[in-house]
Amino acid sequence: MERMDELDELYRLAEENPLSGRRVAVQGPVGPYTWEGVCAAITAVGGFPVQELDEGTDYLLCDVQTSREVERAEQFGVVLLTPEQFFNLLNQ
Repeated sequence: MERMDELDELYRLAEENPLSGRRVAVQGPVGPYTWEGVCAAITAVGGFPVQELDEGTDYLLCDVQTSREVERAEQFGVVLLTPEQFFNLLNQ
């Protein structure tokens, strides 16, 4: 039963995270982390990692933001995240 309590607590924490239920476009590796590692972290808090930026995307995370990516994010109303901002949200 103790294991179920731990899982319930993890689910509760994930639901409270600002990334929960949000689509996060990940462009390449972020800092020392691989694309796969970042995607796993997003999934762990209830978010949905995606590769393509589109109108359904909530956030764009990338280490180096090019003018093209910024332009597309603005076009779709997507919030740009620096790695620091991302890790702050991840830990909330």
